[in-house]
Amino acid sequence: MKLLIVGCERSGTTIISKLLSQGSGANLLNDPIESWYLYPLIRVIGIRGFSLSMVFKLWKYKIVKVPGFATILPELRKIHPLPYKIVYIVRDPRDNYSAIKERLSQDLNGLYLNIHYLNKKGKSICENISYRWDSYLQFAMDYSNNYKEDILFVRYEDFLKDKIKILQKIAVFSKLNFNSNMITNDLDKQINKSWSNKIYGAGRYKNELTDDEIETVERITIEKMKRFNYI
Repeated sequence: MKLLIVGCERSGTTIISKLLSQGSGANLLNDPIESWYLYPLIRVIGIRGFSLSMVFKLWKYKIVKVPGFATILPELRKIHPLPYKIVYIVRDPRDNYSAIKERLSQDLNGLYLNIHYLNKKGKSICENISYRWDSYLQFAMDYSNNYKEDILFVRYEDFLKDKIKILQKIAVFSKLNFNSNMITNDLDKQINKSWSNKIYGAGRYKNELTDDEIETVERITIEKMKRFNYI
């Protein structure tokens, strides 16, 4: 069984996918360069946007982590011989925006602030990021209406509270042979994130966002925040 890990960028998908790979020995495809333009292209033209090299990689790797693939889940089913088990990592959108602001102070690499391919256009970076968070999650929720048994929603905050418990839950769901003893020394490391020194806990937005930014995020994402118990 294949495992696809998705979610809005800066939601913990990297560390969770790498810990699962280390603890199971399953090979991991982690954000291949071409994936950054692939899912916007496929949103526009459909499965013709998949390159043969990408299709080969999707067949080859046991675990695939590309956050934006949340927007093309039905298309992925069409080009892969066996369905993926999908884990969607949900993070408080206020903390998600805080994390993206941190990244924006360093560079814009990989952060698609123009979200026309999602048919959304905000008046600010904060609105764009909030619309992206809301849209990604909506795509996954729509997908779950038809394939409920194939997708698991996991809150990043629950992972922070009990990392082993959540990793084991994902492993059972995706039928990975997972050994938590193999990752004990790496549980509190943010792997390969040279631009950030640590895993932030929940609620960082309280010290990092303005009142206007908080209001903007909540206004756009309020219904899903309620659904996932952030408000």
